[in-house]
Amino acid sequence: MSTDYGGHGSDEATRVFGIRVDRFERLHETVTSDYKAAFGLTVVVAFVLAAIFAPELAPYDPMAQEYAIMQSPSLSSAHPLGTDSFGRDLLSRMMHGARISLAVGLAAVAIAAVVGVGLGLAAGYYGGWIDDALMRGVEVLYAIPFLILVLALLAVLQARDSLLVVTATVGVVNVPEFARLIRSRVLAVREATYVEAARAAGRSHLGVVWHHVVPNSLGPVVVQGTVRVGTAILVVAALSFLGFGVSEPTPSWGAMLATARDVMLQNLWFSLWPGLAILVTVVGFTLLGDGLRDALDPRDPQ
Repeated sequence: MSTDYGGHGSDEATRVFGIRVDRFERLHETVTSDYKAAFGLTVVVAFVLAAIFAPELAPYDPMAQEYAIMQSPSLSSAHPLGTDSFGRDLLSRMMHGARISLAVGLAAVAIAAVVGVGLGLAAGYYGGWIDDALMRGVEVLYAIPFLILVLALLAVLQARDSLLVVTATVGVVNVPEFARLIRSRVLAVREATYVEAARAAGRSHLGVVWHHVVPNSLGPVVVQGTVRVGTAILVVAALSFLGFGVSEPTPSWGAMLATARDVMLQNLWFSLWPGLAILVTVVGFTLLGDGLRDALDPRDPQ
């Protein structure tokens, strides 16, 4: 005779990464019925595809300079978004800039999610002095303004031109968001009947956490991660604008804005396209996150 210590019966077999399969069906309904979520998904997919296939889609070398060519945007020309003051094609630079912005944003959020989830799981499941020690440290990070903390860490590390350091730093300062979120979920899940049954059956703490606590706590992390990607992209662009991480001639939306700031009044299109790309991408991830929250919210019984 087999005993189900999952506590939620056959529902456990209908979960993928802690999310019930029926939630994906609801996500499809949300995207098709909510124009904001549909817009967010369309924007994210479009920019991701442009970033992945930038070498094939970009009409020119993004770093090739032609000083004799500097033209304003024109759909009928060979440079529909125009060129910058060095004669470099802005459409090509925008596509390649998307690769850096999205890659750094996704990598930073991945770092924050892994570290934050680990800290939140330990704090929420074990409680006591472990909870106090971990969460006090998290709260110290949380109390410092986001951008100031990033700049302080970069100054301490003295690696302003390292994209890897910028990515890791942005990931570290996002850790508190994930740690606090997963801890709140674990505090509720650890008292559930199926978790108590698993402990009574003799499962180790690691087994209980891996098989029961984690699968029932990750749904909100997916939502939070989607929203935080947009924030990370914005922060990375701001850091590039300030001269951290990516510098000329490497194409980056933030670096393109920094290059254009001295001539933007005379040549508005230098700053228009990278600024618009940052805005639309951040809004796209935010709207997609809102759609995911509506579809995957674990507190919604429907």
